[in-house]
Amino acid sequence: MLKVVLLSAGLSLLSEKIERELSIDYSLSNELIVKDNFLTGEVKVNVSLNNKDKVLNHVLRRFSVKSDECCAVGDDESLISLFKKVALGIAFNPCSDEVEKNADIVVKSKNLRDILPHILKK
Repeated sequence: MLKVVLLSAGLSLLSEKIERELSIDYSLSNELIVKDNFLTGEVKVNVSLNNKDKVLNHVLRRFSVKSDECCAVGDDESLISLFKKVALGIAFNPCSDEVEKNADIVVKSKNLRDILPHILKK
């Protein structure tokens, strides 16, 4: 069974909205801190640009899977560490040559569904 997880160094307000609207199985991102119904200006960092590979361990435990059963899809340098830890790294419309170079597969398309044949092949 295929599970879709969104790891974002952005804010949970957006990733949770995407999770709900697209029926994504799980998302993890950074949380705005609220105290007494007011934003404090602080952020709880769950996912940074430099630790997505470490956050992967949390996801693996949550779904009881191994890294060689996973793939990572992304467009920027923050995914390179993930590409190296999973069975399949897909650069989707990569923003740099470095991302392309570190991915197993590069997909340039306007339609994210174009990654599916590569994932389903695994």
